[in-house]
Amino acid sequence: AFNERTSFSLGYDQSIIQKTRYERDIDLFAANFDRIQIGSLSFGLSQRLTPSTSLSVTINVGVTENAPDSEITLKLPISF
Repeated sequence: AFNERTSFSLGYDQSIIQKTRYERDIDLFAANFDRIQIGSLSFGLSQRLTPSTSLSVTINVGVTENAPDSEITLKLPISF
């Protein structure tokens, strides 16, 4: 945390999807998929706006071939 209202986060997410076989009975279509690795690095910033509300922004950057290039997430959690 930078102070009592602002925090920063840094993370890494790695997913491995094993070899898969997909079949459809409708048109006799079959496909094989090799193992896929998806990795992304995330940077986040959270700011407490009021005692019951905060604002969070997260930016994910793909670091493997199969990962999305980038993703931005904006959250506004409110406590009642």
